[in-house]
Amino acid sequence: MSSPIMPTGSPADSSQHTASANAGGALASTERGRTAFEDRLAEADAPAGAPPDHVMEQVWLAGARHDQLLDEGWQLRFASGSPGERVKVTLAGAQGGQETAISLSEAFRIAAGGPLL
Repeated sequence: MSSPIMPTGSPADSSQHTASANAGGALASTERGRTAFEDRLAEADAPAGAPPDHVMEQVWLAGARHDQLLDEGWQLRFASGSPGERVKVTLAGAQGGQETAISLSEAFRIAAGGPLL
């Protein structure tokens, strides 16, 4: 049984590992000449417990959208009910005024930068 685990080495060695891995057809090369597996290995070099870069980018974007909504006077509020119940979402005025119940799909649309209701 062969293993898809690549030996560690310098980036200069990556073409050799990519070629040997692709010979078996197990891993496809990315545009940079590295395999997706090698990309994951590079992410694994991050400090223990640190999320991958693409996750941190998503967290940053979510924080920026949160700040934008607050600047416009709005908040998305999520609340869980009893076990087995769906999550409830409200679009609320940041100063505690108006609250409107919205669906999860509407919340995701707003969170992704879409217009408010």
